[in-house]
Amino acid sequence: MIGALELEDLVALAVRAREADRSVTVRGLAERDVTADLATWALTYSAKAGDLASAQADAEGDNAAIRGFFKDLGFPGDALQPAGVNVSQYSPNGIPEVTVRQTMVLRTADIKRAQEAARRQFELVQRGVVLEDGSGMNFRFTGLNGIK
Repeated sequence: MIGALELEDLVALAVRAREADRSVTVRGLAERDVTADLATWALTYSAKAGDLASAQADAEGDNAAIRGFFKDLGFPGDALQPAGVNVSQYSPNGIPEVTVRQTMVLRTADIKRAQEAARRQFELVQRGVVLEDGSGMNFRFTGLNGIK
């Protein structure tokens, strides 16, 4: 009987030791609401045409429309930066088709103005810009180290 109890104690000790490897001790907890201080919005858009020069010209028109949209909302010119371009060529049914896909990124600390721009994004479509899925805004709080 003594041997069985010692074995049970050893098993229980081994289980507790194993569970201790999976635990984290937290000393203190604090929650605090913070307001985002950085908004980023990646706008991906595309232009299609029968040849590269025409697709590029359409994409440049979209660039101008996007920059004009943000300028009209009061954003400085450097708040919007190009972030990438992709060119695809296809020939469905023997007809050449070129797609120029670009991404522009808005990066601003003016959160309210960024939210207003997001609410009005359909105006870009009205200006002829073909926005693609995934053109969403992200908000961040960058001052975490300052409040620790």
